[in-house]
Amino acid sequence: MESRDTGTQHKLRMPPELKEKLFSSAKSMNRSLNAEIVARLETTFENDDHIQDLTDRVKWLEKNLLKVMQELRMYDPNKRD
Repeated sequence: MESRDTGTQHKLRMPPELKEKLFSSAKSMNRSLNAEIVARLETTFENDDHIQDLTDRVKWLEKNLLKVMQELRMYDPNKRD
């Protein structure tokens, strides 16, 4: 008989309200409660990469905005922040 990897099992405690939300979402997506939890966890890791990318872009924009503001002050030294 061929064995299949079913993953690791964990007991998980959660508030009943959260379980109901997960159950409702799982039902609407036509998947099991376990599949819903796994899908949501996977999404959080995907979002981590996107958040880091956005954070890097914001830092770059802030840095360049400061440069532009400094250049503008060179043309009008009386201008204040």
